[in-house]
Amino acid sequence: RNQITLFPSFGRNVIKAQLQKVRCNATTSGRPTIVRIAIAGWFDAYGSDIAKQVRKLWDQGCNIRIITTLAGRGVNQILKNPRGRGPVPIRKLTYDPNNDGVPERYLHMKNIAVRGWFEGNPAANVVITGSPNWSTRAQSSDEILFRLTRANALTTAYINNTDRLFNGPWSHLRQAPSRTMLMRGTSNFGGVPNLRTGENVPEWFELN
Repeated sequence: RNQITLFPSFGRNVIKAQLQKVRCNATTSGRPTIVRIAIAGWFDAYGSDIAKQVRKLWDQGCNIRIITTLAGRGVNQILKNPRGRGPVPIRKLTYDPNNDGVPERYLHMKNIAVRGWFEGNPAANVVITGSPNWSTRAQSSDEILFRLTRANALTTAYINNTDRLFNGPWSHLRQAPSRTMLMRGTSNFGGVPNLRTGENVPEWFELN
């Protein structure tokens, strides 16, 4: 059924709970469950718990692709670990034409698309989308999350869009941010103070 979750989440990891409903068995099509993830900011212990669940699904055989703007070091270590099936396919999607370390254009989506096993249904089409980043900070904010089921056309659109961006010209292998990068970059679109200049960088430029 469809769901709406209102934040604050009071300590619950809503994203992890949704991913725990996914199974990687062969679906009615005979193929593994497809999971596509697009997430702008993915950080700290909250984000690492989600990464562990994604990693578990990858090792169990799910077809996974991830695009993101920026994730913390701990999340990267979990997803890029070479054990099991090897690193989970994840790419950073940013455009930094002046090479100052702060992208002028970047992914701001927060969504998951699942085609296959979900809540015991081997032919599910599910989209989970909303406003929160995957971090502890976001869980105490005024956010909203939607889960749409039986969303066949919408799931196809989200999967295709994620694949297009994953394979696009601005997609590249992710790297965790460095303190040096934060000190170099400046931005005009709000967030936390730049360590060197006092100007602002986006809130998701945080280190764990």
